[in-house]
Amino acid sequence: MFAVMVDWLRQNAPLFFATFSGLAFETLPFLVIGSLLSSLIRVLVPGDFLRRFFPKNKMISILAGVFLGVLLPVCECGTVPVARSLREKGLPLSTAAAFLLAAPIVNPITVVSTIVAFQGYVQPVFLFRIGLGVSAAFLIAMIIEMASVLSDPTPSPAEYERVARAERAADTQGRAHVPEMILKVLDHTSHDFLDTARFLVIGIFTASLARVIVPMSSLTAALSQSSAAAVGIGMTMAYVLSLCSSADAFVARSLLSSLPFAATLGFLLLGPMIDIKNTILLSRFIPSRKLCVLVGLIIVVIFTLATIAAPLAGGAA
Repeated sequence: MFAVMVDWLRQNAPLFFATFSGLAFETLPFLVIGSLLSSLIRVLVPGDFLRRFFPKNKMISILAGVFLGVLLPVCECGTVPVARSLREKGLPLSTAAAFLLAAPIVNPITVVSTIVAFQGYVQPVFLFRIGLGVSAAFLIAMIIEMASVLSDPTPSPAEYERVARAERAADTQGRAHVPEMILKVLDHTSHDFLDTARFLVIGIFTASLARVIVPMSSLTAALSQSSAAAVGIGMTMAYVLSLCSSADAFVARSLLSSLPFAATLGFLLLGPMIDIKNTILLSRFIPSRKLCVLVGLIIVVIFTLATIAAPLAGGAA
């Protein structure tokens, strides 16, 4: 038995360490960027400014949260601290969730990488990815808003005003002490990074282990001729592989040689929104029960949209 385990480790250790190091190099820089953006929002942007900037209409506010991702070049790991800061500044939970889910798909880096990866392919894959990704993020955020899913206590207007006055006083004082403001940004950045990096590392470790334990060949072998099954296989691959959204399009392109387009569509849509490493990262900020509801909601919406869209894209197996 011991000899079998040693032989298994010898065979799979290279794949584990290659996957672990690859995911770490892909995701940690974006976590730094996300932590820095989060700190800049927390220190420099008054909460009342954001509350005035975002529309009062919840539907339009959700749309604004979706398209805010176009302006911020961060992947799914970097969006977590930014979304937390937006929520702390008083934005509705649904708006922060819309940004969290849409930004990894609509940010310029992901869009360009998808265009390059699928250059010359008969389908405009990046349009399917953006259109369905935005639709999924909007639908999930609307469900959160209307059904009070994941709801948490909302501060009263008086509490918001008290926080706003404190922020304005701190901002006025900070303008006279720019070096102190810079130090505060750096301090928040380092704190956010260290606070979330440990959970990200645990997630990367889990994803790398899953990659070894669950060979991709076993998933492709289970593929049937239905679009729904293909979408499910693609989503499973995306969740297990836990790739960075800025680079996952190149892996998805390679899947087309053995899988129907429906599987690639499920892969491209689910991966940026939720995977193993991001689930563990979000567990730092969301209670387990609510996190399960969120993950389940994402999976159901993505599966439904991808299954409906795949035949329209000529992606039926």
